[in-house]
Amino acid sequence: MDKNDLKNNPMTYYMEPDGQYSHFNSTPYDVSTPVFIKKANMLIKRVGTSSLFSEKLMLAAIATAKKRTKADIVGSEELQYYEDLYRRTKTDFSEGLISEFYNKDIKELFNMKSSSFYNDLNDLMNHEKFMSNWTIMTKDDDITGVTACITGTVYDNKRGKTLIKWNNDIAEAVLCSKGNGTMLSLELMGGFKDLQSFNTYQLLKEELSYHEYVQTKIRKQKPLKEYSTSFSLAEFRFLISTYQVSISNSEKDEIASKVKELLRQSRYDEAEKMLISANRISSYADWHDFRRYVLTNVSKAVNGFKKAQYKKELDEYEKACMENHPTDIHFRYEELKDGNTKKVTGIRFFVRWDTEKDEDATEKDKSRHIERLKNEISLILKMQLSDNDLNALLDAADGDTYKIKNACEYTANYDGEIDNVIGLVISAIKNSYSSPQKFDASEAKERISIDEIETRYNPDNRLITELGISIIEKNLVFNALYEMLNTKKSHIKISGTDRPSEYVIGRVKDLKPEEIAFMVSKMEERIKSGKTLSGTYIRTMLYNAHDEYVMAGYEKSITQKESAGKFSKPVGKRTDFEQREYSDEDYKKLERKKLQWLKNEKAEK
Repeated sequence: MDKNDLKNNPMTYYMEPDGQYSHFNSTPYDVSTPVFIKKANMLIKRVGTSSLFSEKLMLAAIATAKKRTKADIVGSEELQYYEDLYRRTKTDFSEGLISEFYNKDIKELFNMKSSSFYNDLNDLMNHEKFMSNWTIMTKDDDITGVTACITGTVYDNKRGKTLIKWNNDIAEAVLCSKGNGTMLSLELMGGFKDLQSFNTYQLLKEELSYHEYVQTKIRKQKPLKEYSTSFSLAEFRFLISTYQVSISNSEKDEIASKVKELLRQSRYDEAEKMLISANRISSYADWHDFRRYVLTNVSKAVNGFKKAQYKKELDEYEKACMENHPTDIHFRYEELKDGNTKKVTGIRFFVRWDTEKDEDATEKDKSRHIERLKNEISLILKMQLSDNDLNALLDAADGDTYKIKNACEYTANYDGEIDNVIGLVISAIKNSYSSPQKFDASEAKERISIDEIETRYNPDNRLITELGISIIEKNLVFNALYEMLNTKKSHIKISGTDRPSEYVIGRVKDLKPEEIAFMVSKMEERIKSGKTLSGTYIRTMLYNAHDEYVMAGYEKSITQKESAGKFSKPVGKRTDFEQREYSDEDYKKLERKKLQWLKNEKAEK
């Protein structure tokens, strides 16, 4: 693996000038383009005992992870190599989700100049030291447990390689195949010098991204200047690994075993007290020491300046943010104190994006983006595009590259003779034409019948008998579902915008009866207010039904906690911004919470 190979991996991304992330593909890119990976939030929020070196190596493993089958390498020298490794290590690297890289390339990628790098790497690949550190603590109602992320490692000194095999049971979640992760720059993460700064940065960026997603994508409101997030003091210390050296990995260590069990149950304060009483914590247990020696260093690494505990000196903080840009975020914090003892029990962070950009770098990004776009369009149209041609297309599409690519695909699949290719593309842009191959109409011959819709969305007639909607309302919704699921169009109009049919169908095909009933209640509110229902409105309601249903529960939970005077976040809210989706387990948890809220309401009445 070298830096160019890394960029061809499906797990890596680059950033467009508008701040959006895109996958690398086979198109040749400028080698100076920063490489990003999506790190699972379950790894960011884990409490572990890893070192900074281990954390950086895990980023390399995520960036280079690829699925492999024996059929891909049958008869090759690689298969013989993996079979030999299996005989010697009892781990099969010939199939599954595997990370494999040359050690010298990782050393260069993260600019690790230590003379002991190879010895440290060899030592880290010891199963007890690396694999046992990378575990996920799970908690679901009355069940707690630990799941290993890694099932095998090899340090091949002769070939200068490291191989890591992922646990297939959680590989998809760890590597964010369904989206639930936070984008991190490998170059930026490689530059951190201490573990606490490394962990605090990725933790606060994950929180910032999530809160902005809720604000802009769910609530449909303008982004805020900064967002607040709170942690208990003990929770934050464990999450950024302040106490990691105090927790042994030995199974015979009774104190460590008890502490880990408390951490699995999110009982951070009790775990901290146990470590203190056992004299396992020699420093940073005192708030003033923690603030002086940990938070000051973290602020220097993330913010670029030492003082982050700003209250009245907001002007000074704003000025410092404008002058310092070591990362893409800035934070300040305030103490949360117990009302009786005045003891610091938590921290509230105020996090914002670093909006200051270097003009030269921005222009360079734009230039690179334009060149990349020109290459992509040239490949689609099978002709070399001139700068004037590209400018004409950008003008016609008002800079919307999505429209340009759709129009180019339409032109590439056009049946008639074309005298003026660019003219036809511009016409396709203005008329919103897209490729007829974007959606396979042959599969649209009633993929799902009205009877199947009845069975899927209304089992045992639940919508009417249990959830209380009328037959007329049910038929109105089911007719809309039938049209959407069996459409022969490449796009469906949602909220006045044409969206790809595949994406819309994916959003509505797994709706639950409770979500449909919730959507119908919103429709009834609209009718009572004297407004009419259109086909587009019903389709839009179906499209947004799940998000609206989930947020109704979140907002109630948040309101209840705020009224109780608590600063902790609602349990189980960990979804993500647009880059992540809800897992099956998230659906189950949200369903249980919704039922509990309904029970509480009935009890109150």
